[in-house]
Amino acid sequence: MAKRRLLTKWLVVRFIILAALLSSICLPLLSQSTRRKPRPSTTNSSTNSNTRSGSGRGSNKNKAQVKASPVPLPALTTYVFKTVTVGEGGTLQAKDIVEINGPVKYFTQEIGGVSFEMVEIREGVFHMGTDEAQLKQSIQACEQRCKDNQCRTACDKTVRAETPQHSVKVRTFYMSRYEVTQAQWNAIRELDTKNFQLPLNPSSATHDPTQDHDRPVEQVMWTQAKEFCRLLSQKTGRNYRLPTEAEWEYACRANTQTPFAFGTGLNPNFVNYAGSIDRRTTIPVNNREYANGFGLYDMHGNVAEWCEDSWHDDYVNAPPKDGSAWIDKRTTRRGARDTTGSFRVVRGGSWQDAAYACRCAARKSFPEGGRNPGIGFRIVFDPR
Repeated sequence: MAKRRLLTKWLVVRFIILAALLSSICLPLLSQSTRRKPRPSTTNSSTNSNTRSGSGRGSNKNKAQVKASPVPLPALTTYVFKTVTVGEGGTLQAKDIVEINGPVKYFTQEIGGVSFEMVEIREGVFHMGTDEAQLKQSIQACEQRCKDNQCRTACDKTVRAETPQHSVKVRTFYMSRYEVTQAQWNAIRELDTKNFQLPLNPSSATHDPTQDHDRPVEQVMWTQAKEFCRLLSQKTGRNYRLPTEAEWEYACRANTQTPFAFGTGLNPNFVNYAGSIDRRTTIPVNNREYANGFGLYDMHGNVAEWCEDSWHDDYVNAPPKDGSAWIDKRTTRRGARDTTGSFRVVRGGSWQDAAYACRCAARKSFPEGGRNPGIGFRIVFDPR
């Protein structure tokens, strides 16, 4: 009887030891199997996970996926225009007039009862600035108005700001066929319901802006031109901005290397500058018979035009070669006190300027917070 009880106790102990051994082996395996089991994947769970992760990778990826696609362009239209070749002194003959029927194309941006005709400027490479031969001629042309050495020194400095000449590759963009008009300015101004940065009918006292809707806008600051582009972009969903300095010169030259897009001279009958016909004011943008080779009007004269770029005294310190804007955090003009903000580039010359100041390569600086009756702007649409 005693032996039977001992045998029973021994069997119970063995059973307990065996059960403990099996538990130590099986439980980790079951736990590992549970961890490896894949979780069901659904759109909702993925979205919730990305939302919870906040600034994690999933959240950034999700934001990239919902980014709005750009607004498609309207159909491009080919149009017919005339351009001319002008010799020194502005001589013009019938044989110099050329009618161009394409391949220049444009689209129309309708907004607020006005329209912007945006001309396609195809990509290309050009030489930006003035070469040595044209440099001497331009300095001499500037000095013709001088009466003292101080003026001659200023001429030399002004023209040398266009050097050294360098190669630039520009990507395709769209530029407004005309300078921004009073009517266009006031239409976009109506979109500003909060900041009220755009004044009504900005203009000099040389004419009545309420009667001259097709005259180019002037007396506008660079910062106001930027706000104009921002409002237009916000309303249309397209990226409108000021042209870069390289884009402006590329569009002005229109595949030429002469001082002017029309050749070696200007004719006051179709360019508004301080020539033999001194109008002493702006004229309507649709008042010219001839465009340059890209179908753009008033790239010479009427009003000088703001560019995106900060002012640099010359092209020595490696300007961009891809047509992008050359921007500094703060730029002051050499020898001038910066009292109204950074200096920006203006191009094209105006009704106030002699012909040499309206050349393709001619450039000037003006404070971004300043106004002038000879400064306006035109816009660019960036398809990228």
